Amino acid sequence: MKVVLITGGAKRLGQAMAERFAAEGWQVCVHYHHSASDAANLAARLPQARSYGLDLLAADADFAGLIARVVADCGRLDCVVNSAALFEEDGFFELSPAAFDRQLAVNFRAPLMLAAAFGQWLRQQDARGSVVNILDQKLFNLNPDYFSYTLSKLALKESIRLQAMAAAPYLRVNGVAPGLTLLSGEQTADNFARAHRMTALGEGTRPQSVAEAVHFLAEAVQITGQVLTVDDGQHLLPLARDVMFAVEA
Repeated sequence: MKVVLITGGAKRLGQAMAERFAAEGWQVCVHYHHSASDAANLAARLPQARSYGLDLLAADADFAGLIARVVADCGRLDCVVNSAALFEEDGFFELSPAAFDRQLAVNFRAPLMLAAAFGQWLRQQDARGSVVNILDQKLFNLNPDYFSYTLSKLALKESIRLQAMAAAPYLRVNGVAPGLTLLSGEQTADNFARAHRMTALGEGTRPQSVAEAVHFLAEAVQITGQVLTVDDGQHLLPLARDVMFAVEA
């Protein structure tokens, strides 16, 4: 049975991906930080699933240790999905070093370090595996809102080809860039409903569609260094501001 580790897998998109992998016969390992009870509840209802805690923001976060714990429990690891993210609002003129560093640490440093630790384990075993990084459609439709978050995700996106080159042939590295999928932060239900439909296809992005794309890349053994945009065509409609603010304008 193949094994997948999903960071931030206890809720929201992470949960949808965990459910999809489980339905496809994978053993699911759910990473969490603050959501221990959600992770435990999800793991309890998925076949042979397990949950693992780690603070991705910590300067001494033991990424290699997390990989080792999963392998010790499950006997193998085939895919890591970097879904955990920190989404804090700021603008260029409000940049704070502390806030910038937090988002860079969670959204870029942690996925990079976890991928490197996984790739190192695969190389030692002479095995093959894959990483799928969760990005954002706004990287293909830039606006300056959520400035630090956007920069951190841009860094992750631009690193994917470099990671794929450096890690081959042991590790395939790809990305999925979802559109607006779930209500976020202080967004109202009415704002979300209107913003969700602001796409080329007019339906909005479903969590299940994102999960389907992630699972596809995990299984697609000859695809590496690619980013798949799953956003109902949201990136085809340029906006001067983030879609949440565009709706309010």
